[in-house]
Parts: sequence; C-alpha cells; structure tokens
Amino acid sequence: IHPAEPSANGRQEGMTDPVAVHPDFQGRGLARSLLLEGMRRLKERGAQLAVLGTDGENLAMQRAALAAGFQIVSEKTWYSKLIDPSKTTHNS
Repeated sequence: IHPAEPSANGRQEGMTDPVAVHPDFQGRGLARSLLLEGMRRLKERGAQLAVLGTDGENLAMQRAALAAGFQIVSEKTWYSKLIDPSKTTHNS
C-alpha cells in the first residue's frame, strides 16, 4: 500500500503480487486462496482497491485472479526483436 499516493481514482491501492505456487501444488486453488488472504490483509491495513499484474500468457494466474473476484482493467502489448550481432547499422 502506498498511503501517500492514492490511485488515479482517489482510492488507497494495494498490490497482491507476486503470487507463486510450486508446480507440484498447482491446480488446487492455492493461488486464489493466497489472493484472498492478500486482499484481507490489504483491507485490514486500509486499502480500498487491490491490484495485480500478470503475464498475458499466464492463464493459470489469470483464472486465479478472476476466481478471486478481480476484473481485467487493462492489457499491455510487449514487443521484442532478435538483433543479429553480425549485421551493423549506421544512422546517417
């Protein structure tokens, strides 16, 4: 929670991530339980809004977030490009 910095909508915002579950224990609802406990603790400390971020390919975390009551509010697009070190470019 950043008490000195309310979110854009004026609410005290707290983050629940990172959340990780060991592969041997995934698929049992543990991530959802961790999120719910994180939100309980945030609320206890005065947060009015819980936020989290996850990779667009992390479908398990997305499902856990939705199961815990989170909503998608924005999506980001990341770009990458392999750079061939044998080729040089010059700006003129």
